[in-house]
Amino acid sequence: MYMTKTQLRSCARGNLLGHYRSVVGGLLLTVIVWLFVNIPFTNMIMQGVYFSAIPRIVIGVIGFVIVFIIGMLLFAGVSRIHLQLARNRKPVARDILYAFLNQPGKFVGFDLLRAVIGVACLLPGLLCLLFSVSISFDTREVEVVMRTLMIIGHFVLLAGIILFVYILHAWALTVFILLDNTNLRMREAQKKSREIMHRRKWQLFLLILTFLGWIVFCILSFGLALLWVVPYIHQSIACFYLDHISATAGENEQKA
Repeated sequence: MYMTKTQLRSCARGNLLGHYRSVVGGLLLTVIVWLFVNIPFTNMIMQGVYFSAIPRIVIGVIGFVIVFIIGMLLFAGVSRIHLQLARNRKPVARDILYAFLNQPGKFVGFDLLRAVIGVACLLPGLLCLLFSVSISFDTREVEVVMRTLMIIGHFVLLAGIILFVYILHAWALTVFILLDNTNLRMREAQKKSREIMHRRKWQLFLLILTFLGWIVFCILSFGLALLWVVPYIHQSIACFYLDHISATAGENEQKA
C-alpha cells in the first residue's frame, strides 16, 4: 500500500526536524559553487566575446564547465543526505562528497544528458518565437506569417515543456537508484527509474503540485523561503522513492 501525498509530506517534515543544518548547508554549498564561484568565469567569457579574445573565452568555458560539474556532484551529495534522513540515519559530513568518491562519471553523465534533452525539447519552440518577433512586417501578408509563426512557436514550446516534464518524471528516481546501487550503470538506473515510475508519474506530479502554494511564497519572500521549501520537496521525493521500495517488497512477500 502506497503512502498518500499528505503522508509523504508529513514523513518529510518529520525527517527534516532537527536536521535542517545538514540539508541547508549542503544546498547552500551547491548554490554558492554554481552561482558565485562561476561569476569570474562567466565574466571572462563575456569579456572574451566583447574583445574577441579566444584564449579568454576558452579558459572561461573550461572553468565554467568544471565548476558546473562540481556543483552537479555536490547536489548528488545533497540527495545522499536526504536519502540518509529518509532512512532515519544521521547524515555525516562526507555524504556531501559521496558522488565524488563513487563513480562520479555516472552522476555527471546523467545530469548532462538531462540538460541536453532539456535544450532539445525547448529550443525548437524558443527559436520559432524568436524568429517570429524578429520579422519586420511591412505588409499584411508578412504580418500574417509572423503571427502564424508566433502561434506555432507557443504550441511547439508548450509541447516541448510537456515532453521534458514527462521525461524528468520518468527519470525522477535515477539519482537515488545510483546512490543505492553503485554497481549499476547510468542506463540501467534510468531503466529502473522508468519501470518504477511507469504507473506513478501522475502521483509524483500531484505530490509536487501540492507545493505550489509554497513556491508562490518563495517568490513573495524574494527566494528566502527556498531554504525551507527546496529541502522539503527533496525529502518528500526521497520518501516517495523509499515508499515504493517498501510497497514493492511487501507485494513480493505476499506473492511468495
